[in-house]
Order: sequence, then C-alpha cells, then structure tokens
Amino acid sequence: EDTALFAGFRRTALYLQGALPLGDRHTLLAEAAAGLGSGSLPYYERFGIGGNDYLISYPLRGYHRREFVGEDMLGAAVTYQVRIAEYHLQAVRALYCSLTGGAANTWDTRTDMSGRSPHLGGGIAVAADTVLGPVRLEFGAGEHQRYLLYFSAGFDF
Repeated sequence: EDTALFAGFRRTALYLQGALPLGDRHTLLAEAAAGLGSGSLPYYERFGIGGNDYLISYPLRGYHRREFVGEDMLGAAVTYQVRIAEYHLQAVRALYCSLTGGAANTWDTRTDMSGRSPHLGGGIAVAADTVLGPVRLEFGAGEHQRYLLYFSAGFDF
C-alpha cells in the first residue's frame, strides 16, 4: 500500500465579515481571515493572498492573485462603499464606488507568524449591479509603487 499519496495534513480557515450601514447610501465593511496549516500541506492547499477576489486566495489589492503563499495566513481589510446612483432599469440597477484598505501575510511556519510586517494594499473601485450580475473595475495599489487594474463581470464561482 502506497501511503505517500495520502500524506497527512490539516488546513483550518476562519473568515469573518461584517457590514455597518451608515445611512441609506453608505456602508462600512470589515473582514478578517486566518488560516493554519499543519503536516505536509501540498502547494495547492496552501493559503494565498493577493488579487481582488476570493476565488483562490484572500484578496489584497495591488498584488497579483496568490502572489504570496504559505502554510499559515492572517489578513484584514476595511471597505467604505457608497451607492452613487440607483436606477429602475432592467439592465443596470445601481452604481457603487468603494475604497478598500487591507493588510495580510503568509508564513511557512507558525513560529514565524506575526502581525508586525504585513503586506499592505488598497484600491478604489466602481461597480454596477446589473441583470447579468456585478460588473467591477478597480484600481489597486500595493507596496513599492505597485499598481494594478482589475476587471470582473459576473459572479465568482
């Protein structure tokens, strides 16, 4: 029996998100995430940070998707969102503008984990709620004068 195919590992993740309405058009969103791995974690199971969506990593604007990868992860972000227009049309229902700031990091060993040296990133976005789902254009900025433009249409899978 070949047990190398089934090398033991454990991957535990916690994600928290909260929304605080600040009137009819304004919302403050806060989120935090933590991930702990142990054993022989394969690369594809390691925690990643970077990008602007949750498909395969924890988002951190100004960086590429899964730019930083490790067995352990901590991250937090705050977003201020304002609904700038609301329409009674079939195609477009509302337009939003948001400003996000976040900090996150990954580590290969738990003893290296620390909140002292996170990667910092932020973004400003314009989004529309459409009949086909959300459409979003976002400008992200990371450390060391890194700038990225993100575009998405439809729901994440």
